[in-house]
Amino acid sequence: AGGVGGDGGGGGDDGALVLHVAGCDERKVNAQWQNEQRRLSSLPKGEREQLEWDDAACDEDAQLPLVAAERGMTSREVVLEAFTALSSCYKAHKHQADNGEKKGREYHYRQVLTSLETYLPDEFNAAYLRALGPLHGVGKETMEKLHELYRTGRLARYEKLANDPMMVALRDLKRVWGVGKVRAWELIEKHGVRSVEQLKARPSLVTKEGTKHYLAHFEELNTPFSRHEVEQHEARVAELARRAHPRLRALATGSYRRGELFCDDVDLVLWIEPAAAGAPALGMGPDPNPPSSAESSSAESESSDPLSRDDYTRVIELLLPVLKASGYLVHELTGMGGFGNPDGTHTTHMGIVRLGPDTQHRRIDIKVYPSATISAAIIHFTGSAQFNRFLSRAARELGYYLSSDGLFKLPPNHPTRAPRPPNLAPLRCPEERDIFDRLGLLYVEPTRRKDKSDVLLPDGTPFWSTKAGAAAGAALGGVAAGRSASAAARGSGWLARKLRCTSSAARSSGRRAARP
Repeated sequence: AGGVGGDGGGGGDDGALVLHVAGCDERKVNAQWQNEQRRLSSLPKGEREQLEWDDAACDEDAQLPLVAAERGMTSREVVLEAFTALSSCYKAHKHQADNGEKKGREYHYRQVLTSLETYLPDEFNAAYLRALGPLHGVGKETMEKLHELYRTGRLARYEKLANDPMMVALRDLKRVWGVGKVRAWELIEKHGVRSVEQLKARPSLVTKEGTKHYLAHFEELNTPFSRHEVEQHEARVAELARRAHPRLRALATGSYRRGELFCDDVDLVLWIEPAAAGAPALGMGPDPNPPSSAESSSAESESSDPLSRDDYTRVIELLLPVLKASGYLVHELTGMGGFGNPDGTHTTHMGIVRLGPDTQHRRIDIKVYPSATISAAIIHFTGSAQFNRFLSRAARELGYYLSSDGLFKLPPNHPTRAPRPPNLAPLRCPEERDIFDRLGLLYVEPTRRKDKSDVLLPDGTPFWSTKAGAAAGAALGGVAAGRSASAAARGSGWLARKLRCTSSAARSSGRRAARP
């Protein structure tokens, strides 16, 4: 059961960490363990010995390693699976529950998962679990659940929610494209449909054409597939896009770009390469699959080019006929226009595709953005969701607004939670790295974009440490600089509250140290 620091979790004389770290960030795991060792060394001897005794007893009775071994999994994988399932249960319950117990729990457990994915090694012991306490989202109740899972190999709260027959039916029906929480509850409560198979047997209840197509290939569309297959889809769409127009470019994003081994669907971002001769594809540097000379020579003249003004709203209109004629696009889940913002800033199309007659059907999401802001769109759709959330918050603190539509410089004293002013133009950031540079942040490779701890200052310090974030805001002249003083005066603002707490703690610590 052990794996961290040997017997009892003491960590040895030098506090060295000995564990399997294949599934997490080794640097952060070791830093977290060293922090825990320093905390333990500051405790009174009796309290420290009691903790070590409790850890040793917990390790001796731990059932999680046995459960993981029986299932052919690591302890880390079992923990992540359990908390993912718990988050899904709370998310499903939000439709029915008006009580405070369920509201917000789903988001809380998503935060917990991002911390565990980064800091939890493949195998661990009770002492290392205790070291997770200070992490973002890991509070007292979460620690109790982690220790319960470690001791018993089970999570009673999840089992109670998961075994509810209504929850079982809800989870099953929500796997169907076009069936959300509201529609799923309606099928369960009004029509008595409790499973996907029952829904297939009653086609009169399926009104959307896209849902009918999805049900016809349900098993294939719900089977994860390899990165290699995503690469094949990316190359196929890039080739067909150039047939539709020589300057169309495509890039696979989502979990594939973050380096995941398996994906659930194909996420692609498309844009129109600038018309200037020899210009690189914005956001990505030189095109990895440049068009052939024949394709280039067949390009239309500037005067007759339907995309000469970067008219990305017409890309879907030009592309879909080519995808269908090639046999690649089998079914449309959305119509010709797909989805888009009211101001037409982007267009999305969803469909069902396959590489050939003997291959499986896959779901594809195509998003089209203007080349001027494609780098922001690529960051957004690469993810992860937690990284994007805190990167956008950092931009706000620094006086910018960042979304999939671009990076915008906010006017002075713009309220933190106020919408972006409609008359702002996006800043020119041809590459992803340019956005990080504008914000004064360290560029982070897509495979390392997991959570708030990966939003970094140039020296590698996490931005979301109060002093580091405040200093960065002041140095860049962002809203953080002006707000840290004015907000402290009026008693509001996230950064002001954090700075006040830090100052108060420092003063209290100084007074305690000065006492005889």
